[in-house]
Amino acid sequence: MDSEKTTQDNGYYATDQCAICRNILGDLCLECQAEGRSDNACKVAIGSCGHTFHYHCITRWLKSGRTMCPLDNIAWDCKSVESND
Repeated sequence: MDSEKTTQDNGYYATDQCAICRNILGDLCLECQAEGRSDNACKVAIGSCGHTFHYHCITRWLKSGRTMCPLDNIAWDCKSVESND
């Protein structure tokens, strides 16, 4: 395991990537960057399947008519939304 990674209490690493925008989960998503939001405005959505995405990214994904997790093609069920810090 990489010693530079720090595990969050919620089980994901702040250095993991959002599979939708490819930005690091501990950083801002593309939407937050474009709108000049602060770091704490960008949340992380954790699915029941265990996959994590920026909240804005998965919300945009779902609003486009998709209903499945982008990584495992299982119906998306949001387990929790956490701070990205």
